[in-house]
Amino acid sequence: MRFFASAVVVGACAAGHSKLDQITPLSISMSDHGTKQFLFYIDSQSPDITFNDGLKPNRGRHLLDDFETGIGEVADIAEKVSQDEFAKLVKKFKLTRVVERWLMSIPDARKRLLNYKPLGPKSPKLRAGSGGTAGSLAIGAIGAAAWVGGVVAAFVRDASALDRAAAVTSIIPLAGCITGLAAEENKGEISASAGVDSTMCFLGDALILGGLAPIGVVVHLARLLVQTFTPPPKPPTKEEMQSLRDTQWQGFTKNSLYTYIYSHAYLYPSGSFANKLENALAIEAMMVISEGAQSTGALNASSRVPDSNSDQELLQGNSQEAAEKIREAISVEITGRQQRFLLGLPAVLRSNSTALLKTTAEQFNDNFIKKVTSRETVDRYRSFQENPSPGGRLPGRSRQQFLVKLMDGIGKHLRETPLPMPDLIEVAFILGQSKGLTNIDPLVLSPREYMKQLANTASEEDINRVTIQHAFGVLHLIQGKIKQHELPTIFPVQDSQSRQGLQVLLAMQIGKAYEEAKIKRADKFKGEYLPDSDRKVLIHPLTIPLEEHPDAPLLIGLVLGISKDLVEASLAESSS
Repeated sequence: MRFFASAVVVGACAAGHSKLDQITPLSISMSDHGTKQFLFYIDSQSPDITFNDGLKPNRGRHLLDDFETGIGEVADIAEKVSQDEFAKLVKKFKLTRVVERWLMSIPDARKRLLNYKPLGPKSPKLRAGSGGTAGSLAIGAIGAAAWVGGVVAAFVRDASALDRAAAVTSIIPLAGCITGLAAEENKGEISASAGVDSTMCFLGDALILGGLAPIGVVVHLARLLVQTFTPPPKPPTKEEMQSLRDTQWQGFTKNSLYTYIYSHAYLYPSGSFANKLENALAIEAMMVISEGAQSTGALNASSRVPDSNSDQELLQGNSQEAAEKIREAISVEITGRQQRFLLGLPAVLRSNSTALLKTTAEQFNDNFIKKVTSRETVDRYRSFQENPSPGGRLPGRSRQQFLVKLMDGIGKHLRETPLPMPDLIEVAFILGQSKGLTNIDPLVLSPREYMKQLANTASEEDINRVTIQHAFGVLHLIQGKIKQHELPTIFPVQDSQSRQGLQVLLAMQIGKAYEEAKIKRADKFKGEYLPDSDRKVLIHPLTIPLEEHPDAPLLIGLVLGISKDLVEASLAESSS
């Protein structure tokens, strides 16, 4: 008699039976015993038969007991392998430093931040059809390649479906905002003493989480920005007040928001946004690593189970091959998830319906209008000696009425005139310089790898031609030579969103190239006194428009990972 389990092979070959017609199949639902179905065969004439390994079915009861014991042992082996594999991969992907910053061990980080559930007898990965079972492995040489491919495809499917929301939310307290300010925000009351830098921390959290900033923080920030504005000494025109408002707003984006995203240690010793960004990227990677480690554990354990199967060696070989391919797929999946996360950040900040800048700008504009139309501002101009009336006569019954009407008209004009907002390329260029991307895998920001995934049938020459053209377009936009609508449109697929993704990625990569050049230049002056002007450049990001680069083909070659000669040859071909 032979005993088979559809989840894991825990049986043995029975002795003394050569006629299959003496065997009666019995199928029992085993959803409460760790698998969908347990299939075994009992000799109906010999219920007390003893197997070679001493197993006695005793009408099936002992079979069930030994099945549960067997799959429990397999689950223990699988979980041990899973934990070891997870720790090894965390170190391989250089995430140990981030975990240490969280003041956690690697297993604790997996359990607490990823809500990891250890493999057990009822784990789906130890069930039939999951791709991680010995029963699935006993397929013979012909189906081995197809089986390995199926296992890897199952991992990719499961990894792609991982929901980042809960995991990313779990890391927010690890680089949290000032405790007192956080408590005030939870009460809906933020004191006026909390500065712009303090409130920026909450905007950083919202950016990482997807753009939903606490309304109390937005209101407080807008109030702070307006408080620092002083109306001009004499009644302004609509255009003059608009210019003053826009300058105030742009000062915030460049001097506060962009500097916060950049997160130089001189201004942000704790890292602030850089830490938040690095934490989020680490969680994206660890989610994939955890899924892959668990799949590898299930494969490894299942292939170790002794079996009478004559293809045991093939079984183990297939399992090892599948595990190795899962490790390769982990790298690809991490790159893809981190890239998608980064590509989404500029849109969250700039153009989504819940965009941080949009929400903050609207609140700022409302507060600004209230200030310029307030009684305090009107009274400020009552004592002004010059007649504000263009015709030299004060219309209406009083100077007060005229000033109220004048400032109300300015307020109406400001409400109808949107604040200047940075475009996606500008935001991406700033993000590329962030200290949070210092240790990013170069493949994540590689425009050519991005194109290879989008157009996998395109030739190397075609990929180079497209990326070079777009890289020059993005560089010209950053230099202020063109507007966003003038960017190249050549693209191998009819998908404007994917084309925009390439341009955003290029802007990040250009920003990172400038940042790396700045660091190399600064290293030459370590230990020396820096004038205030040089220190300001060092601790703030570069903003657009940039000066023209002295060797644009060299810069584009660095950004794309190709030679300057190749860039120049492509340019010559395009112009001919």
